[in-house]
Amino acid sequence: MRAVVNRLKDRIHAAELAYEDNKEACLQLLSEVEKRRNINFTDAQGRTLLMLAAATGHDLATEIVLKRSPALDITDKNGMTACDFERQGQGHALQQQLRAQWELAIPEGNYATIKRLLNCGADANWVINGEIAPILHALETANNDLFSLLLTYGASTETRLPDGRKLAEMAVEQQRADLLAALLKRGATLPDRLADGRSLFEHLTHPNASACLLAWLRHLPKEERIAKLCSLVRQAPTAAAQTACCEFRAELNAEDEQGNIPLHEAARRGHVQLFKLILELGGTPQIRNMRGENALMHAALSGNPTMLKTAIDTLPTEELHEKDENGQTARDYALLVKDRKAADALKTAAQHKRPGKKN
Repeated sequence: MRAVVNRLKDRIHAAELAYEDNKEACLQLLSEVEKRRNINFTDAQGRTLLMLAAATGHDLATEIVLKRSPALDITDKNGMTACDFERQGQGHALQQQLRAQWELAIPEGNYATIKRLLNCGADANWVINGEIAPILHALETANNDLFSLLLTYGASTETRLPDGRKLAEMAVEQQRADLLAALLKRGATLPDRLADGRSLFEHLTHPNASACLLAWLRHLPKEERIAKLCSLVRQAPTAAAQTACCEFRAELNAEDEQGNIPLHEAARRGHVQLFKLILELGGTPQIRNMRGENALMHAALSGNPTMLKTAIDTLPTEELHEKDENGQTARDYALLVKDRKAADALKTAAQHKRPGKKN
């Protein structure tokens, strides 16, 4: 022990340091280590000799301690490891040691070893064999536990596959909702159009992609999700829109920044079944948007007689007589689009259903 202590003192004294406080702390701790004959003895801050040697940035001093005390995963009272101290001192000895172990552990997929290395200060983005990102290796070997571990420790969600696709793109294309949710949670982004030329919307509204659709919607801020719900009701295949409405029923009465409401969108597009479903899920029949429009007015614009009849039969009688902010009724809306049959149907309904009468 005395020989080791003397060698360390020589190395530390010889170092030209920017962190004199770390150098002094290291020498004080070294004296305690010599006295107690315990190289892993810690000071009042929970720092080991390896931490303080690494903080000096003197690689030879760090290597001397490392041979006797290889415990890199010990943390001080601030949660810092020896590798964290080494980064302050701009040394490299511990990083080189970790990298060597990392190169062996990742190909083996050894979860426990990899987690220990990450806790010691290994970077989750260190490539193996000079070219393969660890997260890609986990993906290629279907090691989902390792994939999640690497994401937790900061693996880049923007890592690209050899063909240039983002990880999140691959998750959408392969309908891997579990991977997509994990990636989005860690900040992954998705382009509007994926590498195969199809739009993100087209991928997510595929009949078999409902889990990915929900993972994507859950990730969005509420305001944006409401806009996407309205868009789904307008454009998506019925199954995709139904899935989204069932999942986010609490937001079906919300209005997006453009004044769109899911029930109104279903009425205007003539989606009869979806219109009924939204009402069953808790959509408010009398709901108005920022322009004072109701669902019946939108049904009058649909050009779909079945949609209009469904709205007349389903919505409260008062909706036939309600006016928007410009004083126009649902019948006026039908006349605006020159749908005489719709206008006549609304006129007849209004004559037979006065406000206050039950439908």
